[in-house]
Amino acid sequence: MESQIITIKQLPIIEERLQLIKAEIDAKTQHVLALDCNDATVKAIKSLRADLNKDFSELEEKRKEVKRAVMSPYERFEEVYTECVTNIYKQTDAILKGRIAIVENAIKANKEKEIRAYYDEYAESLGIDFVPYEKSGITVTLSASTKKLREQAAAYLDRIADELKLIGTQPQDLQPEILVEYKRTVNVAYSIQTVIERKKAIEEEAERTRQQAEQQTIYEAAEARVDEAVESYGEEQQEAIAPPTVAEAQEQPAKLYRVAFAVNGTLEEIKALKNFLVNGGYKYEQL
Repeated sequence: MESQIITIKQLPIIEERLQLIKAEIDAKTQHVLALDCNDATVKAIKSLRADLNKDFSELEEKRKEVKRAVMSPYERFEEVYTECVTNIYKQTDAILKGRIAIVENAIKANKEKEIRAYYDEYAESLGIDFVPYEKSGITVTLSASTKKLREQAAAYLDRIADELKLIGTQPQDLQPEILVEYKRTVNVAYSIQTVIERKKAIEEEAERTRQQAEQQTIYEAAEARVDEAVESYGEEQQEAIAPPTVAEAQEQPAKLYRVAFAVNGTLEEIKALKNFLVNGGYKYEQL
């Protein structure tokens, strides 16, 4: 029936004699191309070029006129075809597609509900309560069987159970922190590495703090011993006799005392002590 509904009564007939003028066009173009373009001939060549372009434009207009005449019947046919055939089929297909989608979505929703229930039940049996179904990455499709989807859910939860066992083999003091990190990322390798590196950084920082405190204690003790020595020898200078006259004081230089002690401290602390002695005018020598 379809072969009788759409038929071609008569093919478009185009009468052309282009082969007759091809030789003439070749002759004109070859003649112009053969001319030497120089100061003396450029004006004539420009005129010949304009004539060629005029001929070509006239032929182009004729070609476009023929195309419009040929395409016009087809365009009218296409309009009728679209109205009587294309639009009806496409509208029907869209309606059927929507109806099919409703049914298939309901099938997938029921299947997903079943898999979700299985997932929750199996997770509870393993004691896993921190990984919801949405994190499993299970994709329910029409072609996927319920058995296959159950296997995916079980494999995912089994992996988590195995990784929890691995966490249980880590040092006890690290397990709570690793577990917190794992529940957040569900990545056992990352969680273990992160906690170990964090603990190492904390220990290194604590060691630096301890060393700084120890050096500060040593410095303060040394400083106290210096103060004590200075104070002790200063008291020895105060004798229970009448102070010397001004003339005697000018004639007799002050009595000098020698104190030897060792100081432990950082390079910066030693430099600070040295500056103190130099700026105070003390005479000292390095042992």
